[in-house]
Amino acid sequence: MTQKSKELNFLDDDDAELVFDSDDDEIDLLADEGKSTPAAAKSAPHSSLPAPLRIQGSAMPLDISSNAPWKVMVVDDDAEVHAMTHLALRGFTFNNKPLKLISAHSAREAAEVIEAHADTALILLDVVMEEKDSGLQLVKYIREDLGNQLVRIILRTGQPGEAPEESVIVNYNINEYKTKTELTHAKLFTTMIATLRSYQDVITIEAHRRQLSDQAIALQQEIIIRRQIEEALFDSMERIRLIANAVPVLISYVDSEQRYQFANKQYEEWFGLPATKIKGMHIKDLEGKITYEKMKESIETALWGEEVTFDTVVMMKGEERQVRVTYVPHFDKEGQVLGFFSLMQNLFEMMK
Repeated sequence: MTQKSKELNFLDDDDAELVFDSDDDEIDLLADEGKSTPAAAKSAPHSSLPAPLRIQGSAMPLDISSNAPWKVMVVDDDAEVHAMTHLALRGFTFNNKPLKLISAHSAREAAEVIEAHADTALILLDVVMEEKDSGLQLVKYIREDLGNQLVRIILRTGQPGEAPEESVIVNYNINEYKTKTELTHAKLFTTMIATLRSYQDVITIEAHRRQLSDQAIALQQEIIIRRQIEEALFDSMERIRLIANAVPVLISYVDSEQRYQFANKQYEEWFGLPATKIKGMHIKDLEGKITYEKMKESIETALWGEEVTFDTVVMMKGEERQVRVTYVPHFDKEGQVLGFFSLMQNLFEMMK
């Protein structure tokens, strides 16, 4: 394309600056009658829009809290329309932020510009340009090919017969339909305010939606990780259980509240209870009050973080049996005692 898009920054009522893509570009916004259509618009490829570099919704900028100006694109093949729009919006602000007007003189040019300015808030779009429905083609391109549902699009046409309002509103995702004759200075002002307010609301909602989506993804990932850890722990516990059950020693794990969290097969045989029943029981409830009192001091020593070994007499199925007991503390990464491992051996069996 020979004609590049132009950006016009309105920073205040007294200062308007025309910004070009290069130092050599020039444009006469107040073109003489009969020269109102830029050459680029006349020579633009017939109805062909560029292959889209799809803008994913999650990649579109959502920061409206900064002082960056509102980007407003004017798409029309009539240079006088650009000039009058710039003049009408001179000094315009919304929420203490000025406008940055970006001009495009054809649908193809606008398609390229919107990809470079995905954070455009509003497009003032003509219908009839390279073709009778160029503006409508651009709407579909922005919404469907680029996936940009955030930018507000106001269709303004000088030839309403080519694009009847009812049909366009039903079939195209636009936000306003205006004829150029009805869009007076005052009407343009109120339309801009209402549309930018709508854009601000849409951006706020989208930002919250993305935040919730990110949180949901993070939660899902956390659930998956926890499930993997649980499965790994379960596999590890099963392996430990197989080993523990093969050893002729009573092996258990007791937490910091003195409740059994693991007991091997020998515990089941000695106490006549399944491991599932033993799990969660307090030591005193399984061993009995008299035996517990004998072990209490050693239990507290283990929970203080010291390994302890002692011999004692315990009741097993109504019989007294001499046993040797070892408690090995279990620490977390910070050095806090989480519980202890208990190994209990029948001294009679040891002396065989």
